[in-house]
Amino acid sequence: MVTVDQTKIEIPAKNEVYPFSSMNVGQSFFVQTNDAKKFASLRNSATTRGKKLGMKFITRQMDGGIRVWRVA
Repeated sequence: MVTVDQTKIEIPAKNEVYPFSSMNVGQSFFVQTNDAKKFASLRNSATTRGKKLGMKFITRQMDGGIRVWRVA
């Protein structure tokens, strides 16, 4: 049997893996990896979160990992 709860229950906030929402313009973070799939995934995450938060991020593959900057 299924019952419907009529009270308004907020959905808990999802824990962010990366600090996109707390970054200021000019700040960056580094993820240590050499995995090309991880780079693509992080780049997509930065674009998606940026659109949702009204921010802009740039990602660059660097020696030993990936750096993400908030640029706007």
